[in-house]
Amino acid sequence: MLTLSISSVHSQTVNGITAGAVPDTIPAKALHERRQTPPEIMSSKHTGEEDKSVEAPVRHRVLLIGDSMCEGLGARFSDYAASSNFDFHTVIWYGSTSKSWATTRDLKYHIERVNPTYIIMSLGTNDLGYYDFARRRAWIEEIISTFGNIPYLWIGPLPWRKVRDRSMVGVIRDCTGENNFYDSSNVYCQRLDGVHPTFPAAAKWVDGIVSWINRNGRQPEGLSFVTPSKKTVFRPDEKHTPRYKGRM
Repeated sequence: MLTLSISSVHSQTVNGITAGAVPDTIPAKALHERRQTPPEIMSSKHTGEEDKSVEAPVRHRVLLIGDSMCEGLGARFSDYAASSNFDFHTVIWYGSTSKSWATTRDLKYHIERVNPTYIIMSLGTNDLGYYDFARRRAWIEEIISTFGNIPYLWIGPLPWRKVRDRSMVGVIRDCTGENNFYDSSNVYCQRLDGVHPTFPAAAKWVDGIVSWINRNGRQPEGLSFVTPSKKTVFRPDEKHTPRYKGRM
C-alpha cells in the first residue's frame, strides 16, 4: 500500500493576512484518484469543456442496375443524386433478363465494388412473354439473395403492346413483397421505339417512383430524394450490349 506522510504544512502571509495552509505533499488517496482519471474524463470533467464529438453522417451510395430501362431512369436519378447529396452508380445491360443477373457474377461484382446502401433494380421487360415461371422465380430469388441485407427497390416493367400477358409482374412481386416492388403496369410513357420511354417521359416515371419511395419510407435512414432544380450529365459506370455474356 502506498503511504505518503503529510508531515508539514506551511502558510504564507501577504500584507499581514495569512493564506490557507498548503500541504507539502499530496494525500495518497488524492494522488491515486488523479492517476486513475482517464484522459477523456479529464478533458470534460476537469476542464469544464463540453464533449462535442459527433459521429459523421453516412453518405449514401445508390446503385441502379438492370436492363436498358436504366438508361432513361438513370438520367433522372442522377439529377436526384446531385440535389440530395448521395453517390450514384448505374450499370446497364441491354437485353438482360433475370437469368442474366442470376447466373453471372456481375451483380455480386458491382455490389462489392460500390458497397451500396440502397439498390434499385430495373428488370423484367425482357422476361415478359415467357411462361417458365418456376425457373424465372428461382432466378429472381437468387438475385434478391445476392442483395443480402441491403435495402432495395425492384422497378417492374412498363406496359408493352408487343406482350399483353403480364403474369411475370406477379411473379416478381411475389418474390420481392409489396414494399420492395414498384409496379409500373399503369405508367404510360411516350416511347422512343415502342419500348423505351423518351427522356422527358422517363423523368416523370422516376418522379412517380421517388414519390412512392418517400411515401412508403422503405429507403435507409438518412437517404432522401430532394426534387432536382437542374439537370446533370449522366454517365453510367458500365454499359453492355445484348451480346455481353457477363462475368463468370
